[in-house]
Amino acid sequence: MQSACALHETATEFSSTSRPTIGLLLCRPLTDSRSFQVWSGVCAAARQRDLNVICFPLYTHMHGDREQNNILLRLISQRRVQGVAVYHWWSDRTEFEANLAPLPDIPIISLTHLFEGHYGVVDDNYGGMRLAVEHLITAHHCRRLAYIHGPEG
Repeated sequence: MQSACALHETATEFSSTSRPTIGLLLCRPLTDSRSFQVWSGVCAAARQRDLNVICFPLYTHMHGDREQNNILLRLISQRRVQGVAVYHWWSDRTEFEANLAPLPDIPIISLTHLFEGHYGVVDDNYGGMRLAVEHLITAHHCRRLAYIHGPEG
């Protein structure tokens, strides 16, 4: 509860500025490399566009603490943030909508899945790799290519 109070004070402080503020809901801890990359990217984009960012950690849901998530979600209001980006693991629209139901009527964008009726952005690793290989073949005339990858996951 103490962290929720501190977050409320920080959000109130941001809401009194003239800069727009966006929220980032992370459903994995910042110690997760993917979450950290998302956080870093959002912060960089916000700096370029002169925006404030408030991070709302929702990963407690993985440990069954849905009430703490609901407290954090209720702190988000139209006065504090003008939109929310969500980095999540929910794979279907029903679960996505159910978990974000406490949010006010503000723009919400999914950073991992595309759901009908919602904004979303997803990466395309397959398409990116295909373009890179095509470029090596057509522009640089490479014929013997090797693919080296790290551990699965």
